[in-house]
Amino acid sequence: MVYSTNILLAIVTILTGVFIWSRRTYVYWQRRRVKFVQPTHLLGNLSRVLRLEESFALQLRRFYFDERFRNEPVVGIYLFHQPALLIRDLQLVRTVLVEDFVSFSNRFAKCDGRSDKMGALSLFLAKQPEWREIRTRLAPAFAGAKLKQMFSLMEEVSHSTSRVQVANSRSQVHDTRSELLHRSTQHTFPRLIAGPD
Repeated sequence: MVYSTNILLAIVTILTGVFIWSRRTYVYWQRRRVKFVQPTHLLGNLSRVLRLEESFALQLRRFYFDERFRNEPVVGIYLFHQPALLIRDLQLVRTVLVEDFVSFSNRFAKCDGRSDKMGALSLFLAKQPEWREIRTRLAPAFAGAKLKQMFSLMEEVSHSTSRVQVANSRSQVHDTRSELLHRSTQHTFPRLIAGPD
């Protein structure tokens, strides 16, 4: 009898502790006076994603276009117990991605460098100090002159693809869209990386 009472008391204590912890966790945006999507305990705003009712991207889209937040530059959300910010204002997005990106280099998303080397080297998933090294290497590739050159190369490949498609339609050879896009991509990326010819 005493044993079952102790177990029941331990369960009630644990549940009460979890409830109090989640209540304190889920007032983060409220304390900072940021409008937020009301979370569910322990799951945050991911309950519909975890129940496979919608994808994470569709859920973020729903939050982004929610009428309650129409005039808000940012919206607070919770990924399980961790607060995250959904930025809606374009100028603020530019500020975060360009000018203040150093301050946002250690985000919640993680990638295991052993099992996914490409993902771990992504600028959006890398952590400090790797992030700074990757950004330093990539920055020259996105200079204005380089982007203009990339655009002209992409335009050239798309014109070439269009000519091939017209020639194929005259000769009764029909490629599927996926074959056409695959061929176009195969011609575009090497030229962007290695340069023209």
